[in-house]
Amino acid sequence: MVRRALVLIVLAWLPTVGASLRFWRGSTLPRFGVPAPWSPEVRRLDASPGAYDLALDPAGAWLVVTHAHARAGENGVAVLDLDTGARHWTELEHDSALYVSHLGDRAIVHDAHHGGLEVKRDGTTTALPSRAFRSAVTAAGELVMVERFAPWLWWRDRPYRLPDRIGPPDEVRLDVDGRTAWVRGDCGDTLARVDLEAGTVEAVRDRRFSWGLAPRDGGGVYETHAVAGRLVERDGAGRVVRERFVGGFPREVVRLDGTPWLAVGQYLGGVVLVLDVTTLETVARIPAAWHVRGIAWDRERRRLYFTDSAGVEVAELGNAGGVATSP
Repeated sequence: MVRRALVLIVLAWLPTVGASLRFWRGSTLPRFGVPAPWSPEVRRLDASPGAYDLALDPAGAWLVVTHAHARAGENGVAVLDLDTGARHWTELEHDSALYVSHLGDRAIVHDAHHGGLEVKRDGTTTALPSRAFRSAVTAAGELVMVERFAPWLWWRDRPYRLPDRIGPPDEVRLDVDGRTAWVRGDCGDTLARVDLEAGTVEAVRDRRFSWGLAPRDGGGVYETHAVAGRLVERDGAGRVVRERFVGGFPREVVRLDGTPWLAVGQYLGGVVLVLDVTTLETVARIPAAWHVRGIAWDRERRRLYFTDSAGVEVAELGNAGGVATSP
């Protein structure tokens, strides 16, 4: 049964591989008013094959990076002070602390198996009893959290029961209005749309193997589908508005506030794509190592931070490809 399932997955992915190869050769690169997608220079901040997720404080002064690489012996949390260049490391005995959210004066590292960890800029840590797997941060600095092994979302100690069809909750993102949470599951075929104030939970039928979520201007979300290699745009009701092939097993997707751009990290493509949200065409192609995982955006400095199989990278976007940025 397992062998048959693997064969079916490979067969389903073959068209995506072929299209990805054409995409990388440039045959499907967009032509929409700039000569070609721009490739900004990338600088490596921290060389570490185990870098997984990262979160940037709102002032852009320090990064928290989770590491999960048992073979390399990198199980822990790194604090990178971007002002002083200092690096603080906290070793962990396990590799299940994957995701992190930043609250400004502190960051919260989630570990569904062993409890959470509060991290300060100077590298000091405090153990937390939380069993949350992932979270999003409201404008008021409150955490909206999902559990990994139970179909629940939590906000202000208030539980919201999620639909069973989403599978194990794997990601949560807030809408631009800050009152709607979107939750996707691991290999489920349904998204959950949660109105935090009204307390309502709606199920939105979806395809399997969705991976990343990002808020959409005017309500709704952008969503990546890894196996299909596609970016899907949904309105506030969950209806599909547009979709586009981006290739490379797309994983993380982030709305770059203050610009008309959207960043999509390719897990198997070795690139971070910067797309225009109006046209969904490519503005910039940021070179990366394989396995782009976490992405963080510094709006004030126009810097894009991301983790890949080589470590923590930063790209200076500025005015990419001559496309004007928003004030």
